[in-house]
Amino acid sequence: MSEKKRKVVSSLLFAGFIFFNATTSARPLRDDERARLYSDVKSQRGADITIDATYTKETVTRPESVNKKKQEMDKLLSELSEKMGQTLKFSSFGLTLPDGSEVCLSETRTRIGFGLKVRNDTTVFANKEMTEPRYQATTIDTGYENGKDSPSYEIDHKLKKALIWNGKRWSGLEVRRFGRVDETIAWDTIALCNPNRSQNAKVSKNKKFSYKVSGNFDGNVVDEIECVDPNGRAKYSISLDSNDWSICRKIVRYDEKSGLVSQIVEYKQFANAEGTGEPFPRLVIRRHFGKEGREEKVETISVTNVVIGQPISKDIFKLDVPDNYTIIDNRYSPPLTTQPSRKP
Repeated sequence: MSEKKRKVVSSLLFAGFIFFNATTSARPLRDDERARLYSDVKSQRGADITIDATYTKETVTRPESVNKKKQEMDKLLSELSEKMGQTLKFSSFGLTLPDGSEVCLSETRTRIGFGLKVRNDTTVFANKEMTEPRYQATTIDTGYENGKDSPSYEIDHKLKKALIWNGKRWSGLEVRRFGRVDETIAWDTIALCNPNRSQNAKVSKNKKFSYKVSGNFDGNVVDEIECVDPNGRAKYSISLDSNDWSICRKIVRYDEKSGLVSQIVEYKQFANAEGTGEPFPRLVIRRHFGKEGREEKVETISVTNVVIGQPISKDIFKLDVPDNYTIIDNRYSPPLTTQPSRKP
């Protein structure tokens, strides 16, 4: 890349654009590095660990994305209004900023039990000080112990309504991967780096790991490893703590078609978690980019409390709502509705 082109790219970076340089000076991982990556990733938190974490999240959506979402929702609700014979209007949970961006502020307590059971108790706030609750909800995923028939629950505390679904999965498990590589990268590592078996032919044909550089991120020495396609174009890169490759400090994903950055995840301010004492990030920043490389949304997650490896009662993963809540069981067709007055 010429010096002139580098300056253009640098300018676009500060303007909210991220571009990908298709060429790379990375080298293939050595056998000992592949073995180390496999061992350290395999040692990360699995389905046999419990987590109880509380965190706040600030989601800022850029004006262009806000307008696009509003147009899409207005079109959808207009079609539904016509079918239902009543007017439906889109209402966002976010607060509008002076520049037209939208910010959504929330606090969540996520509890993950054995068998990947997950409960999220979330409050969305109506003011910047996060003192006025606007919406409160609970989602419960009963995990995989009973196979595909495992029920999941969605509780709207404002409407006093509980929905039962058949095997519907909710978010929350990503907390388990904070400060670690995500599930997709973990599976790639197992397929490409297991020293005790031949590489997965289907996966290794389309991608491979390369060591790119040793550098510094957020005051820590990191080793950056790329996953590249046969043409040397990066699919994603991970910045691992130089002393412990089980600790991930940054993930960068690229769009496969354009080569532009599609997402950047940063893990910062590590501190020992209560329980196991393992390092856990107290700050997570996720940046999402559109097809043209423009930043569309930024999520800033601040972890206020985390306990790992301590017992979590199975009772919290059961449906237990007050008597004045309506229950709608979507496992039946048509859905079975239990009104408050008809509860035993």
